[in-house]
Amino acid sequence: MRRPDQTTKQSSDAVLLIQEPQIMTVNDVAELLQIPKSSVYEKTRERRGSVPPLPVRRVGKYLRFTRSEVIDWFNSLPNRRGRRAA
Repeated sequence: MRRPDQTTKQSSDAVLLIQEPQIMTVNDVAELLQIPKSSVYEKTRERRGSVPPLPVRRVGKYLRFTRSEVIDWFNSLPNRRGRRAA
């Protein structure tokens, strides 16, 4: 059985399964990363000398994310184990 987020394309001898990107809202990203919604908005802004912004696409006034880009962004963050408390 095929999942709704997958499509098939037939070639001459085989059927290929193509995964479409999972589109996420700000709420979805906040839940995935276990952070407040306000932090998701903050992470999309560019800052000098900081980590790269969270990849986002704007659809009118709405922000949309792809799950794979959010995961890749998260995995690219530096590990801050040795950080001192202020």
